[in-house]
Amino acid sequence: MDDARYAPINFTVAETEGDIRYFVRQLRAINPTVKIILTVSPVPLAATFEDRSVICSTSHSKSVLRVAAENLCKNDTNIAYYPSFEIITGSFTQGRYFEADARSVSPEGVQHAMKLFLRHYGDAAASKPPAAFPPNSDVRPPNTSSLNELICEEDALDSID
Repeated sequence: MDDARYAPINFTVAETEGDIRYFVRQLRAINPTVKIILTVSPVPLAATFEDRSVICSTSHSKSVLRVAAENLCKNDTNIAYYPSFEIITGSFTQGRYFEADARSVSPEGVQHAMKLFLRHYGDAAASKPPAAFPPNSDVRPPNTSSLNELICEEDALDSID
């Protein structure tokens, strides 16, 4: 990256809302009746340009996006929020919806999130998960021993020359 031309920027909630509102205005100029569903990705950041842990940067970024989405939904009845972030990352899942790398969402997690999405936003014919998703017949708590052996991705990125 050319530091003279580019700089990483973390947008505020207000800036994020403003950008989304701008997009919505442009979209509604084309389709005035469009309904919008916002979500926040559950996938954590792999690295940060901040002088802090990627864990803190992930939490900050997801929080900014989530608050912006909430504010937009409160002020526009044609914008909804779908909680994919909360479905996958909620403590009640006990990490079940992440792969052993604690970053990638498992096929089971994708299937569950999509099943709920289609239940709430799909029509009756589309309420079943797509056939490409594996059956939900092997639900079990995560193997936490594999999580203890993870190497922080930030440390792995630091070792790259």
